This record gives sequence, structure tokens and C-alpha cells, in this order.
Amino acid sequence: MCQHISIKKNPYHWPSWIVTYGEMPIGSAHSVRIARRAALSAKHHIININPTNLCTPYLVAHVAEDMDRQGFQLYWTPAALMKTAA
Repeated sequence: MCQHISIKKNPYHWPSWIVTYGEMPIGSAHSVRIARRAALSAKHHIININPTNLCTPYLVAHVAEDMDRQGFQLYWTPAALMKTAA
């Protein structure tokens, strides 16, 4: 099962750059530059994914930690904190 990281523009949601792994959201960014950094971080952590760490929570937590460490915590919203349209 091969899934890819993608960055999608969502004009109806802010922050509007959504980073996903397959169909699972990792988080959203305020700019495409920040989204690309998050995608690179996710790419780095994908090698550690296995059934015991449940993939999405692992990626969300580690990408959020990397973004905080790089100083982008104000411009990155992890998927757990993203607002969903109801």
C-alpha cells in the first residue's frame, strides 16, 4: 500500500493549505512554503510508520513537533486541532 503526501489548496477553509498523507489530513498551513516544510517533515517520518503506531496520530504528532522546533507553531495547525465543516 503506497500512499503519497500531498498539499492541496482549500479556498473555503483557513489556514488554507492542507497537507495530507493519502486521504488522511496531517494538518494545515498558512502558506504554501510552510506546507512544503511540513510535507518534508512527514516524508522523513513515513519510514517509521507501522501498524503499531497507527500512522495518522504518529505523523500528526511528529510533524507538529518538528514545526514547533523550526519556529512555525503560529503558522501550522495539526490535524487534531483543525476545524471541520459541520
